[in-house]
Amino acid sequence: MGWDLIRLVHLAGDRRDHFAARTDPWDMLELIVEGRKRREIDPTLEMLDACVAEAEGDKATPAYARERLKTMQGFLVQLDGWHRQMRDVPRPTLIKLIALGGRIAKLIGR
Repeated sequence: MGWDLIRLVHLAGDRRDHFAARTDPWDMLELIVEGRKRREIDPTLEMLDACVAEAEGDKATPAYARERLKTMQGFLVQLDGWHRQMRDVPRPTLIKLIALGGRIAKLIGR
């Protein structure tokens, strides 16, 4: 996959390949999220940008289709922005935030 979850380890005197997996689940989560974002979200957002631009220039595209494309584009832009913000949150703070779970909704006045 190329996500650096497992690395090749050579043991002195042993010609076989050995592998070591990351042991910190938070490191693994960060690598998986970054990999999936690069593989799935980024190309989708690029495609939506192109589709929105093309739909805006094409008067034959129905207004509801243009609106749905813009809505999906806005959603992914917002998701991408949230991801960038969460990447910069210190891990101890992120752990506390996740531990709050649904209680965070009450805190912000759901």
